[in-house]
Amino acid sequence: MDQMIAFNKSVNLIIDAGKIYQTEQILKRGLSDQKILYQIYKDQLAKALSI
Repeated sequence: MDQMIAFNKSVNLIIDAGKIYQTEQILKRGLSDQKILYQIYKDQLAKALSI
């Protein structure tokens, strides 16, 4: 599943069963990516509402 399909289905993170041993690193990266994505969204929303 690519990232856009996952996003469309409200999936925030996919962990491959073969990489389950890397769960901690994968979760850290996933949380970091989410923070970046939603910060951009929040910034744009605040900008749009202040117009």
